[in-house]
Amino acid sequence: MTDEIPDDDSAPGWDAIDAALLPLYPEQEPGHYGSLPGMAGGNNPLQGISVYRRTDPVPHWHFVTYGFTELFGKETDDPETSGFGFELTMRLAAPEESGQLPSRARR
Repeated sequence: MTDEIPDDDSAPGWDAIDAALLPLYPEQEPGHYGSLPGMAGGNNPLQGISVYRRTDPVPHWHFVTYGFTELFGKETDDPETSGFGFELTMRLAAPEESGQLPSRARR
């Protein structure tokens, strides 16, 4: 396993996640929350989270992680599994009139 940032800009794992989401959100540019991942010196295993607005069946935000799988190239010895073998998704209810991405927890 490597903690080095790749020299090129290729991210086949990231592209695969985006390709899987494209049929669900063909004309939507997702919001994105970045992080300082472990490979860049941070403590977070995630590269980031994308967020999509959805109205069906009820208005909500669809969050999708990037980083539990191998985004930039094969790092583990298991040819059948990419990283941990999964990404996480979560749906968070949103007011119908809300078009602004959630930015932090409200108290």
